[in-house]
Amino acid sequence: QNLSTDIEGGTYTRNGFTLARTKLTEAKQQFPDREFKLIFLSDGIPETYEYNLVCSTEFQLTGNLSGTCADNCSINGLNLKCFAPQQSPNTAPSVAQSIKNSGVEIFSIALLDEIDTRFNTQLEELMKDAASSPDKFYKTFNAEDLDTIYNQIAVQVCN
Repeated sequence: QNLSTDIEGGTYTRNGFTLARTKLTEAKQQFPDREFKLIFLSDGIPETYEYNLVCSTEFQLTGNLSGTCADNCSINGLNLKCFAPQQSPNTAPSVAQSIKNSGVEIFSIALLDEIDTRFNTQLEELMKDAASSPDKFYKTFNAEDLDTIYNQIAVQVCN
């Protein structure tokens, strides 16, 4: 079977959190009397080009997925999608926890997929773990709900 070879890009979530931590550290030094919040929105699992390529190659050579590829990948039609655990912001050492420990409050919003539901549970768990507390976690299947969610976050931040 031939999978789509269009596996460019990815969702480098941990890298994003690492950059955010650096920028927040700089901002906290520049403005020590301010409170900082981080809003984390994601519509997909952490995935990388490299990990998708490894699993895509395995599938093309053997016709199936085994080991970590079988555990972390989904084939939908001719498209391969793999959860890359090394890009989770919660994988030890947790970058998300490091940000929370520095006093930054994290709100997370999971924009879940109604069609390819294979990874919704993993994405939801990742987003819950990244949030500072359960009331800082939001989920929706509809992008049109984002305005309402942002307004709810604004109420929490401004009170």
